[in-house]
Formats: sequence, structure tokens, C-alpha cells
Amino acid sequence: MNPMTALIESAYDDARPITVQLELTYKCNLLCSFCYNSPLGRRELELDDWIATLDKLKHAGTFTISLTGGEPMCHRDFFEIAQGVRDRGLVLKTYTNGVLLADPDKAARYAGLAPFDTEISLHGAEAATHDRLTGIRGSFDKLLVALGNLSQLGVKVSLKTPITRLNQHQLRDVENIQALFNQDNGTGRVANISMQGLAGVAPYIGKWMTALPTQISQHIDLTIPGRPGTGGSDYASFVCASVPAFSLSSLSWSYGQTYHN
Repeated sequence: MNPMTALIESAYDDARPITVQLELTYKCNLLCSFCYNSPLGRRELELDDWIATLDKLKHAGTFTISLTGGEPMCHRDFFEIAQGVRDRGLVLKTYTNGVLLADPDKAARYAGLAPFDTEISLHGAEAATHDRLTGIRGSFDKLLVALGNLSQLGVKVSLKTPITRLNQHQLRDVENIQALFNQDNGTGRVANISMQGLAGVAPYIGKWMTALPTQISQHIDLTIPGRPGTGGSDYASFVCASVPAFSLSSLSWSYGQTYHN
């Protein structure tokens, strides 16, 4: 039996809540048409109540706390509660729509909490789809800014997409957005795209880059025509066939955790 399985079985036998989800608020800054968790007129617990709850959970043997809502960051004491989780040596996770993390100061403060995971909902591969499902115009653009902020700060993000009839045809593109930000695969965001010395590649890469949202493309440096790489063989076969090969450089990477092109 592996250690994790043994831990879970032991916690079950002892009735210990090793993983707990706390709904801090029912407030939300989006109006998702399919949301099931937005009752009106429900009172929020005060900060002292949540801190007392964390103490009880710590005593009960809890390891991981997931903060959710509504939108948990809409709770006026979100950062104090999250800090309370970390001060007790507990693992912090957050379920959020990410909109408020478009603010670089809030993103930096959040990164300072060293969250183990941040789950963010992406409802489509383009603004028209995402914003229609969230009910708020501009929410897609803010989400992309937030993803860029978190990527630069090294915050691990897991993107989630509830499948609907409006976005079911965009799932591959949604996956590509996650790959572009290198979320949940062990690297930082893509910072440079370098061609491999072929003079005629500019029209191709230009066409590809215009398909990206400005919030993404403005942070990527292009090297054209570049020069053939001297290490590795990942792109050599493409260059030999006069195909517009390129290499990607990210803020950080690891052979053991990610792909490379």
C-alpha cells in the first residue's frame, strides 16, 4: 500500500477530515448562467469565525483547505483567511474565476501565500463564448491578464472548463490556451519564439501570432530569421526539409516536467 492510500484509509477509520472545502461567500463578480451556488441574502461568517474554524480543523487533523464560494476573493477578509490557512501549516488551494487576479498587486499578494494549487474556470477559447457564459463583458480579457500575472509569479494554475453546447467545439483551443501559458505542466510562460534561420518564415509566424490575444502576444519576443540551433535534434528534421521550424523559450522549464519543441 502506498503512503497516500494508507493515509486516506487511516483518516477514514479515524473520521479525520484531511481535506476540507470552505465556502467563504455566496457573492460573485460574475453571473454565470449555470451557477448552482449563488443563493441571495445569506450571511457571511466573520473573520474571527473562520479563524476559529481553521483552529478546529487543524486540531481535527486536516491537511488541505480549499477556499471557494461564490467567488472566494469577494469575501472582504479573503487574504486574512488564506494567511490563516498557511500560518497553521495547512495546504492552501483556491477555486476562483481569476478576474480579481488581473490586478498585479492582488496577484502578487496571492502568490506570497504560496498556494499549492489554484483552480480557475475558463469557459471558452474566445471572449464571445466566455463572456456570454459568465454574463460579464470583459471577463475573458481579465482572465487572460490574470493568467499572465500568475504565470510570471510562478503560481501553479489548473484550468477547468465546464462543457456546454456553446463551448463544446472549442475544447482543443481551450487546451492550447493552457499550453500557451504553460499552466499545470511545470514551466513558466513562453517568453521567446526563435526561428531557425529560414529567411521565408516571417509570413507564417506573423499569421500565427495575429491569432493570439494581444494580452498574450505582447509578452512574447520574436527572433526572425534566427539561426539554426546547435544543440538537440528536436527541430533539425524540419529545418532540413525547409519547414519553418522554431524553438520556444519559457521563463523556467524542466525536462522532467514539461514538453519542449
